Amino acid sequence: MHESRTRAQSNAIRIYSDSAYCKFVEDFREYGKSEPSLVLAAQPAGVYPHEATPELWVGLQVSGRGNAVFDLGSGPRSAMIEPGDILVRKPNVSSFYQFDHTHRFLLVSLPMTEEILQLSSAFGYPELDFGTLHEHKLSDPFLASMLTQLWYGMLSGYVDPYHYLGAAAPMIVAEMASCSVRLSRKSRGGLSPGNKRRIIEFLHFNLEKRITVEMMARLAGLSQHYFVRAFKESFGIPPHQYLVQQRIAKARTLITESTQPLDAIAEMTGFSGHGAMSRAFKLAGLPPPNRHRRNP
Repeated sequence: MHESRTRAQSNAIRIYSDSAYCKFVEDFREYGKSEPSLVLAAQPAGVYPHEATPELWVGLQVSGRGNAVFDLGSGPRSAMIEPGDILVRKPNVSSFYQFDHTHRFLLVSLPMTEEILQLSSAFGYPELDFGTLHEHKLSDPFLASMLTQLWYGMLSGYVDPYHYLGAAAPMIVAEMASCSVRLSRKSRGGLSPGNKRRIIEFLHFNLEKRITVEMMARLAGLSQHYFVRAFKESFGIPPHQYLVQQRIAKARTLITESTQPLDAIAEMTGFSGHGAMSRAFKLAGLPPPNRHRRNP
């Protein structure tokens, strides 16, 4: 049991010490087989798979801003990533990141020992809800500050790393558990007022273009999974249905108030043609587009 645990931890350390990832590492600290390791790395745009490890990896984006697709143990997600954002990789599952930008990040691996889990539960948060942590944009100033202080505290050489890390690890886990509770409660309210305004304005000015759920989720800074759920909570219908409704509303206005050909109106409102626009009207329970023109 002990030997397999040691081998697994060695594999975790090897990811950034002597595997293909080592060329991206700017600095690395290891403090014993049962203690966390700390990595400061910079990776260019690309896809980066990770093998499963028993440690919990917490990554703080230090610099770089752009889009990311990732699976950290709870299914594929996408989001806009920027400095201060935190990504949490679930233990014992393989994962991957795909970035479209060069990013610099601070990684801390925390062994999920019984002592850490018991201490974190004393704060009132017995478990980490990885699903919630992965489907939201996690940007917590207190957690970011703890991770940064942990890293620079270790670099200073003025503290005993074993005592320092032992005290910091349960606090980090407890704060992440607290974040998952707050985010779970927040998700019941749907999109924030700012995100609702941004989505409405984006659709209003871009109806003639190809619009995807991924584009809307990126604009809101949310994963697609969470965005769809929050959007439905806010608007009462899924994003695609809402988009079609807006296109139909604009098409009806143009049909009744202009003399533009129906094919041109279809193109101006994002339909692939007159036929597609007519089908959308029929599915919405409306008369055909040409009848709106004859009977405004």
